[in-house]
Amino acid sequence: MKMTIAAVALTLVAGTASAADFTVAGQTLTVGGDLDANYTTGVEAFAIDLTNSVGFNAWGVDFSAEHSLDVLRINEAGYDLFQGLALESGYTIAPGVRTYGKVAMDNDFDFGDVTVGASFAF
Repeated sequence: MKMTIAAVALTLVAGTASAADFTVAGQTLTVGGDLDANYTTGVEAFAIDLTNSVGFNAWGVDFSAEHSLDVLRINEAGYDLFQGLALESGYTIAPGVRTYGKVAMDNDFDFGDVTVGASFAF
């Protein structure tokens, strides 16, 4: 019975994503979320993750922040809903060429490693 309920829930919500764009002083503010439900057969693990995100694009530079939480663990004793934030900023140099920087912080606001790089889309 548990597997049947999990399969139905997975079918209904797997990969659901939503976003809304707002114009603020001529710049774009994006707010959205992504709900990912999955089942891994090898280890028989079921997971539902909710990722909230907010982004801002101004003068060619984009800034974003996102937060993820494990929906299945919300009611567990001692589970901290705030697990940290992932921050990213980027600049589009030309169509298909973007430089970026990423950093993540944990629930104590301690920063992790900083990643900088360039991406090329073709």
